[in-house]
Amino acid sequence: MALCMLVALWGQTTPRTRITGTVRDARDKSPLPGANVVLTGGRLKTTTGAATDLDGYYVIPNLPPGTYRIKVSYIGYRDYEQNVEVTAETGPRIEIHVELEWEAIRLQEYVITASRGKREKLTDAPAAMSVITSSEIRRGSNPNLGDYFKHVKGVDFTASGIDGFNLSARGFNTSFSSRLLTLTDGRKANVPSLRLIAYNTIPTTSDDVDQIEVVLGPSSALYGPNAYSGVANIITKKPRVSTGTTAGLSIGNRDYLKLQARHAGVLGKLGYKISLVNFRATDWRWVDPEEAKGHHKFWIEDDGEIDQAMADFDEAIRLDPDEPRYYQHRCLVWFQLDNTQQALADITKAIDVQPDYAEAYELRGIILGNDGQYEKAFHNFDKAASLDPARSASLSKKKQMLMETRDRK
Repeated sequence: MALCMLVALWGQTTPRTRITGTVRDARDKSPLPGANVVLTGGRLKTTTGAATDLDGYYVIPNLPPGTYRIKVSYIGYRDYEQNVEVTAETGPRIEIHVELEWEAIRLQEYVITASRGKREKLTDAPAAMSVITSSEIRRGSNPNLGDYFKHVKGVDFTASGIDGFNLSARGFNTSFSSRLLTLTDGRKANVPSLRLIAYNTIPTTSDDVDQIEVVLGPSSALYGPNAYSGVANIITKKPRVSTGTTAGLSIGNRDYLKLQARHAGVLGKLGYKISLVNFRATDWRWVDPEEAKGHHKFWIEDDGEIDQAMADFDEAIRLDPDEPRYYQHRCLVWFQLDNTQQALADITKAIDVQPDYAEAYELRGIILGNDGQYEKAFHNFDKAASLDPARSASLSKKKQMLMETRDRK
């Protein structure tokens, strides 16, 4: 009995309120049937709402006290939003009547420039055209501008790493394709020394791009011999139109870190902009343990890898003591560390294993010459030339240079 009275008293102290009203056209006051009325906030765990009937009437019942946000939307009209405060003193009913204003529906029509070199509507373009808008670019987080082309129809996209991309259109794709002419504000974006496009070298950040236009099909008549399969035009924002400062930070796996910033302003009749980007990532790291034992880089620095390199060489020699290259590679490490005695011991061991190893005699001659043992060095150069006559000229030149060094001393 006490429990029933408690439940009854609790129900009386938390009254419920409903929101009702109508949605009409602001011009002729006609009802708008099927308008969406959505309520968020308060104690609601999920979004709730209603749709208007034929008379434009709606009702959202059973609302506890709280602060809510009501949003009314209808196709062809501007959305309406308002805060609603529901309290114990509000009463059982709140009326909100809404009149919506007309608004034009924006379809996917853009002004493009790449098809004829002049501005025109996308629907009037004489060739197959795709446009990547600035909003699509902002939604993506890509290393460079080339990555935004991967979803463009008719474009073959090849990735050779986190920051390496190549594009081609209408087939004929290769790792170094140049058939798709790429422009930045109408200017060629190719690397002059390579005559290829490297999208990671284009000096433009994604924040500075207004839109990217892609024209498929031969366009050499308008753009020259490089537009075999199409044209991609990257259009940046005008500093007089888009002023202010923007900055972005992207972080991901594989040590991915991208910082970029853009600033644009106006000084009298002069508009200016500055774009900065700093990108860092790791493509991949893989070292075959077996290959590393015999081919460890001899130019490594002493940053903790020297001991590991020597351990690899020792293991390789233990597994195959008759392979002279292992001794030769370890000799190079000793030579880099200025340990002539150990270097000569290893290269001599390589010659003992393979007496006709001309490359080993040449290396021993270089080490002896560097140590001032010129006569022994000359002897090793002569031995290498006799074993490999094809390299006699090169070995003779090294011997002559060593003689000049000896004479100067």
